[in-house]
Formats: sequence, structure tokens, C-alpha cells
Amino acid sequence: MTESDVNQHNILVVDDKPENLDLLTQILTLDGYQVRPAINGQIALAAVRNLPPDLILLDIMMPGLNGYEVCQQLKTDATTRDIPVIFLSALNETLDKVKAFEVGGVDYITKPFEVREVLARVETHLTLRNMQRRLQAQNIQLQQELNERKQAEETLQQRNRELLLLNQVGQMFSSSLELGHVLDTILGEIQRLLDVYSLSFWVIVPETGELVCMQAKGPGTEGLVNWRLAPGQGITGWVAQQGENLIIPDTWADERHFKSVDKKTGVAVRSMLSIPLRMKGKVTGVLNMVDLRVGHFTHNDLILLEPIAAAAASAIENARLYTMAQQEIGERKLAEAALLAAHNELKEKNAQLQELNASKDKFFSIISHDLKSPFTTLLGFAQLLVENLDRYRPDEIKHHVERLHTAAERLYALLENLLTWARLQRGVLECHPERINLVEIAADNVALFAAKAEQKQITLRATSLKDASVYADYSMVNTVLRNLISNALKFTRAGDQIEVSAHSAEADVEIAVSDTGTGISPENIPKLFRIDVHYTNVGTAGEIGTGLGLNLCRELVERNGGRIWVESEVGKGTTFRFTLPKTAR
Repeated sequence: MTESDVNQHNILVVDDKPENLDLLTQILTLDGYQVRPAINGQIALAAVRNLPPDLILLDIMMPGLNGYEVCQQLKTDATTRDIPVIFLSALNETLDKVKAFEVGGVDYITKPFEVREVLARVETHLTLRNMQRRLQAQNIQLQQELNERKQAEETLQQRNRELLLLNQVGQMFSSSLELGHVLDTILGEIQRLLDVYSLSFWVIVPETGELVCMQAKGPGTEGLVNWRLAPGQGITGWVAQQGENLIIPDTWADERHFKSVDKKTGVAVRSMLSIPLRMKGKVTGVLNMVDLRVGHFTHNDLILLEPIAAAAASAIENARLYTMAQQEIGERKLAEAALLAAHNELKEKNAQLQELNASKDKFFSIISHDLKSPFTTLLGFAQLLVENLDRYRPDEIKHHVERLHTAAERLYALLENLLTWARLQRGVLECHPERINLVEIAADNVALFAAKAEQKQITLRATSLKDASVYADYSMVNTVLRNLISNALKFTRAGDQIEVSAHSAEADVEIAVSDTGTGISPENIPKLFRIDVHYTNVGTAGEIGTGLGLNLCRELVERNGGRIWVESEVGKGTTFRFTLPKTAR
């Protein structure tokens, strides 16, 4: 792709995490692309309708419209359905990737990602799009010359058939995971369009490096399927090892030609065109076309077949993922049936089992998504600093270091909560209640967050705590206050106030953390303390939560014999209240 091509490309990056948007924007901008960021699905759809981009990098896990829903809406609109969408997510399960391809994605990158991988994938799909546009431009030019030359009419018809084939290939590869049927159909269409004697797809066996024929079309190819070539054997093996396109005008004059193939098929091959299949920059197979005529293949044939070979490589990988997913689904269904038969008498424990499953899902969700996100920021900005240190000004270096520090702080807080919550779930976190002075513990936490509050221009203070004491585990109460104050800071604006207070009741002390921030809508309040519901929101400065902190608070409060609840009004603020006993119980 030329430098002028890159400068013309407009890329829309959609991610609900500002640090990821900033990282991707810098990566792509440094490589010469025009980048537009979008913080959520609704903004992304509006941006596409206003100015359709050449390519979309789309996160999956977003509040409101998720990435799957955004892609589905784009693919149902005739004006946006051809825009290539690359999913970019921390989700790395096979089913997540299969779903991404089923809704219309052209590729899938797992976080944390490598900068070079992102750039390589972006360039690949923009190159495919450029090829289609060039073919369309050629068709328009040929149509203008239709009345002047008869040869132009014949060329135009050929180009139309090629464009139709490209569109058909794209639709078939994106709409079906039945690889054998798709490849057989595509080979038949190429055979008719280019008047080719026979064609075949070969794939590399990773364990041995051998090439095995997985699909063939044409006379004499019946015995070719499943035939194996040793690494580097024949023209096909050479193309696989070198990773280069090859047009052979006369195979009889080429010493690389493996004549045993002619004996196997009973066909005297005279000319040949071979294209390597690539996936993530690695050769995974070869597309071969052979003919009985010398010099049958041209450079135009190669240009036409390159995007088809690229799409075929992606389809082969998708089919492999789909097969793995089907096997996993089948195994899971068998396991579920066996579990149901073996434990039918334990139905009364379903509620407890669902709670345990929800806790497990929350744990793995945090590990696979929220824990990876800060690492993505840390690794990405660190890589940018390493590779571009001599290009950055001091203020730019300071900005990146501050982003690294913020990501590290968030990662540390997440790990601290995650470890505490994990110990709770395993039953190894013991509760040691003692007499606690709330004045001391509140003062410590106010001091802990003083700098953060000052940075956001928020008033943070502790009031009405005189002589307030409870009987509880000091570390657990400290964790609860730390999480509630941190949560309040996320959702308050400059000029707002946060107050920690306590009110003594008959047998308990009621502690409150109140703010005058953004508030919580009534429909979202019931989601806050449920482990089986994923609910997070973006703070006033772009802070991202995990949905774990409040669940941790609930468990720690209940472990100490208290209860916790919330009162909130949108636009006016939120108060989290919890009780703790005055004496031992």
C-alpha cells in the first residue's frame, strides 16, 4: 500500500475506555492514518452515517450497544454493510470469535494486542478494500469506452464477472462456515471464469510441515484430495516455504515441478499459477491453478486471485474455530446431560449452584477483560515510549508516564479487591471482630484519597463521627470504606462534595458515604449488589469500574453482621449506607 493510499484512509476506532482510544489513535496516526475515536456504540453509528470510514476497529464489551449489536446494524444498512469491521476485544473464547464472524466481522484481534499485529491487520483489510475499489473504477472506465471499442466491451464483461466473483466470494465466506461446500463452489466459479483446467487448495499441517490437499476441482483431481507433499516438495512446496506468488509459463522447463503429481492425476500439466494463503502474516497453505496450455496464466489473473486467496485463508481459520466450537458445544451438552442425570436428586441446591457459577463467571470476566485492559494500556504506552522516545517532547513523555501511572494504580486497586474477594469465595478470609474507632478509620481513608479529590476539585470530609465505635473486623471495614469513597470520587464532578458520616442507632451504627454527583437511575439500582448482573458505568473523568467493588462491600458488611443499601437520585447524588454492630453477637 502506497503512502498516498494510507493518507486517504479514514479509520473509526470504537472503545468505551478512553485509554484504549488514545493508544489506538496514536498507533494509527503515527502510521499515517486519519483516525476518528468513538466512546460508545451510539456515537459510532452516528459517526458512520455522517462520514463512512474505510475501516472500523470495534470493541465488544461496551455499555449500551455492544460491539456485536453495532456490527449487526451496520451490516443491515446498504450504505454501510461493505465497511470492514475488525473486532478488538479482551474476550478470547472460541465462541466469542465465532460470534464476531457470524455478525459480519472480517477479523478479530485479542487484547492485549501487539502494535505490529494491529497495523498488519489494518493494512491487509484496507488493501482488500482498495482492490475492490480499483476493480469498480476499472469497470466505470470500461463502461465509458463501451461505444468506442468492441474490445472494451469484452474487457468490461470480463471485469464484471471478476467483480461478481469477488462479491460472491466475500458473501459466501462471511455467511457460511461449511468450508468444504464453499471452497468447492469458489473453485468451480474460478474454473469457469478463467477457463482453467483444474484447481486445488493445499493446507500446511503444523505438526509436520507437510502440505495436504483439502479441496480440488477439475478432471483427474479425484485422487488428489488428502494427498500429502513433503515440506518444500514441488512448486507447491516452494511457494509455501518462500511465501511468494508464482506464475509458471511452462512447468516442463521448471526443475521444481513435481512430476509425480502428473502421474497421480493422469494429467500433463504445462502451466501453473500458485498463491500462498496467509493468516496473521504466516503462510498456512497454497492455492494452485493448472492448465494444459503453455503460458495460460497472466498477471491480471494473479491480481484477481490474491484477495480470494486472502479470504480463503481467513475462511479456513474460521472453519477451524467453528469446528472447535461445535466440538466444545457437543462435549458441554454431553457433560450437562450426565450432570443432570447424576445429580437429579440435588435440585434443591440449584440456587446455591447458580450463585457459585455467577461468582466464577464474574471472576473469569474480570481476569479475561478488566484485568487485561490496564495491561493493554501499560504495554501499549510503554511500547510507544520505547519506540518513539526520541520523537516525543517532554510534555508528551510526561503525559504517557501519567497514563502509565494511572493504569498501574487502577490495576493495583483491582488486584487488591480481586484477591480479597477470591479469599472470601474460598472461605479462607477469617473475620476477627474488635472494637473499632470510626474516627480513626475514616480519617485514614479521607487522607488516602485527599490528593485524588483535590485533583478533581472535590470536597472530601468526614463529619458526625465523634465517639462512634463498632465491633467488627478492622481490615474488612477499611476495605468497605475505601471502595465506597473511591466509587464516590468516580461519579462526582468539580465542585461536588463527598461526606463520610455515622449515626448511632439502638444496637447498630449506621455509616454513610454521600456525594452530590451524577446519581444512579432507578432501573440500575437493583443491579448494583448482584453478582450475576454485569453493571458498570464510566466516571466523570473516564474512570472504569469492574462491578466487583460493591459486591465485595456487601459480602464484607454481611460477614460482620451488618447490611448495606443505596439511595440515589439522578443529577443530585448518591448515598451508600451500611450498618455495623456496637457489640459482639
